[in-house]
Amino acid sequence: MKHIVLKATMEGLSIERAIRDTEFNMDNKHWHDECEIHYILEGKRCFFIDDQTHRATEGCLSIVDAQQMHRITNADKETYHERILLLVEKEKFLAVSSFFGIDLNDFFQTNVGVVEIPEKDRMYIERLMTDMAFEINGKESNYQNIVQLRLVELFTYLMRLRENGMRGQGEAAGLDGGHTVFKVVDYIKNNCAQARSLEEVAKRFYIEKSYLSRIFKKSTGYTVNEFINIQKIKNAQKLLEDTAISIAEIAVLVGYENITYFTKVFKRYLGFTPLKYRKTKSAYKEGLRVRN
Repeated sequence: MKHIVLKATMEGLSIERAIRDTEFNMDNKHWHDECEIHYILEGKRCFFIDDQTHRATEGCLSIVDAQQMHRITNADKETYHERILLLVEKEKFLAVSSFFGIDLNDFFQTNVGVVEIPEKDRMYIERLMTDMAFEINGKESNYQNIVQLRLVELFTYLMRLRENGMRGQGEAAGLDGGHTVFKVVDYIKNNCAQARSLEEVAKRFYIEKSYLSRIFKKSTGYTVNEFINIQKIKNAQKLLEDTAISIAEIAVLVGYENITYFTKVFKRYLGFTPLKYRKTKSAYKEGLRVRN
């Protein structure tokens, strides 16, 4: 069961503090436009971010960039955990971050993963994040400015932590066939239009398909076929947003010969048809242009 302790939302930012005492595993097909900052107050979680596996315990903070595949599961069969989750639309905070000398795009790209916050600083991090929620819910004059400053303070702290040599807990060690899995991941990312199936990939790497299936799922949290489809759909998203290429052509370019099947897979992962996705993104960009 999920118990929400605190929740707040403003333009570009949402914060939620919650407790779960039952098993909860985030769906495999999970990526979104917002960046994610996930702080564990109590308990253990396992994060699959792109092609790396991270284990997070009390005092660990995870960072996921926008449009980055991730999945969260229970760790060590523990179900109870308490966390604070920030969802950040970084486009809304580029200007204020830049004013303080922070390149927000670079920040999220270079800090992806899990870092353990020193015990002496954990109360400070918790207070920073909950203060933002209280400001948003209180809505006193200029509260947005206070929230932005707190967010920049959090970014600055995490940058200092990295500069001082604190590193994330990184990918899980000791996984069977780890080197092979990362080679397969790299191949699929760079050749997903040609990567047809588990069978095709296993043949290319001269691996028995049942063995590849097992080690790939254990290392990444995804099946090979899931990972192939997700990469194809992510490539399709970019083409739908950034080009005027027809949907039929995009289907072929990303590796689907059948537009009907492409539409079905696209909708399964994103909840929209490719056409509706393109129209929604075009309307959003036009809105930004008008506001600017």
